[in-house]
Amino acid sequence: MTHSPSACEPGSIGAFFDVDGTLMHTTIVHFYARLMTDGMSRVRKAAWTLAFAPRIPLFLVTDRVSRAAFNRQFYRLYRGLDASELRLRAEEVVPLYASENMY
Repeated sequence: MTHSPSACEPGSIGAFFDVDGTLMHTTIVHFYARLMTDGMSRVRKAAWTLAFAPRIPLFLVTDRVSRAAFNRQFYRLYRGLDASELRLRAEEVVPLYASENMY
């Protein structure tokens, strides 16, 4: 039986996001980049990518040493961003992103 979200009891809905590539061909870094660049012009997207790219080697090294340290380091990128705006952007991006990256 399927329920719409409004028909479910509070606390009975679960949300899962595959961050290690089990169900989708993606990582948290790919999703972050997509979320941050969605709606940008090609020029702005290229500039953002060039500014972000130097962080990737450090992410890779940190992840090899400690996944927990990598997670702390990576999720700090969200610090200072408006949660409401991120939520709205994610609602637009996630369905498209998921359908594009599903195995």
